[in-house]
Amino acid sequence: MGAYINVVGKTKEGWLSEHAEPVSEEALQTRDFETELKAGRMLVCLVHNGLAFTAAGIAFSESELKRFKHPNSRKRLWFSALIDELLTVSDLEDYLIDPS
Repeated sequence: MGAYINVVGKTKEGWLSEHAEPVSEEALQTRDFETELKAGRMLVCLVHNGLAFTAAGIAFSESELKRFKHPNSRKRLWFSALIDELLTVSDLEDYLIDPS
């Protein structure tokens, strides 16, 4: 199913504009999971699923990032957000590996 942003009291788009940095499609080609992780960040893909529905999926692993990057017809916008902030608005913790 994946980790998704679920904000209370505002839109996903509003939260991303306040708490994340936009990443262009061009810049996305040079961004990778490990580099983001070392910076304490993760990439987020805002997917427009048609009608009025959007989803903000968190690329919590290299394989999840590849899934989001896979070409399809849906409009996507990319962001980079701090992991600590993502933990406050998502179930990301359920997908993180406990190193202990």
